[in-house]
Amino acid sequence: MQSGAVLIALALATPAPAQSIIVQLVPNADPDAVIYCAIRLQDRQISTVATKGLGFQNLRPYHWWANPAEDRALLHSVASFLTGDIPSANPLSLPRLQPPYLTVDWRANVDGSLASGRYQAQGTTLPAPLRHLIATVMPGSYCAHGLND
Repeated sequence: MQSGAVLIALALATPAPAQSIIVQLVPNADPDAVIYCAIRLQDRQISTVATKGLGFQNLRPYHWWANPAEDRALLHSVASFLTGDIPSANPLSLPRLQPPYLTVDWRANVDGSLASGRYQAQGTTLPAPLRHLIATVMPGSYCAHGLND
């Protein structure tokens, strides 16, 4: 399942600094139930990818100019990681979880340096800033629906 997150990260990777968040929801042991949502903000443009299942069927990439609410929601989510309001760690040091669980990989440009980490939790309830981000930027996505199931 980690390979899916890597593929989305590569799809969103760019040479210029960007802020990005990749959410993986694993509601049960069925690989077709896994939901991936990726959001990247770069130069006031948002790129998103939403897909469900390991085969990446119905991959839905979107790109648009961020409105102020979307811009604030993503920057607030990234800031929550940077301040420690949402705890994160090196992905290699975290234990492997059994479904249901979620992971959130984040990356931020901080004064020209890259900061990154992973938040993970048992269950599929995202912290409030991330729920707000998904509701604001990806309201009709698999991620939004997965959070409401």
